[in-house]
Amino acid sequence: MSLHIKRRAMLPVVARVLMALAAIFLINLPTAKAQSGTIELSELPPPPPSVAKLLNQADVRFCYGWQEKPSSMTMPNGRRLGGLTVYKMNYDFRTQSRLQRRGNRQQMVTTIRLGSGGLRCDHIVWFRERPSRETFWTNRLVLHELDHVRISSDPRHEKRFRELLLENAVLVQQSDGTVSTELGQSRQSAKDRVEAIFRQITALVDIRYKELDRLTDHGMMKLPRGKFPGLSGDDSVR
Repeated sequence: MSLHIKRRAMLPVVARVLMALAAIFLINLPTAKAQSGTIELSELPPPPPSVAKLLNQADVRFCYGWQEKPSSMTMPNGRRLGGLTVYKMNYDFRTQSRLQRRGNRQQMVTTIRLGSGGLRCDHIVWFRERPSRETFWTNRLVLHELDHVRISSDPRHEKRFRELLLENAVLVQQSDGTVSTELGQSRQSAKDRVEAIFRQITALVDIRYKELDRLTDHGMMKLPRGKFPGLSGDDSVR
């Protein structure tokens, strides 16, 4: 499941941050609070090549224990939270506005440009109990959470974000007030437009997160072969 929990914006450079949650739940886990900490990659065996590539592009931090838990989310019917993936997407953009005269009328023309960082995504993968070091990269819970990471770090999201932004990069508004007022309104309109485009991308991520959890019962079952190309149930992932 997913939950949007953070926003941040600045003008004329505007940054947008979204964090969402994807959870796996296990039944009959012990109630005692375990130790907490970060799982460093240097402490683990080398990951498979496909996972190493994923970790490099997705900016993933592994942690465990109650003190590190990013959320207190639980599921109904007594199932306990066993693992959680938090993804954070963010971007920045700039606006450039100019007055343009059309006969006796003035227009404020605003151009939107995505910042050099593009659409960025990083992740925190949390486990209720620390997975075994020796079997970390084959652990079913770990593989499920990495599938969530694959979904939100898919480079096609940035590609589509750029395409939609390019198609909607110019705003034209009638100018009847002071320049400062018109600039403020144009920047707000630009912010709203980029926000709407961004929500199209995150809505797609949320849909895919939910579908993954539906197909696997939140990681309790193996992902059906061919149902989600590119994830752990696909032969191309090694």
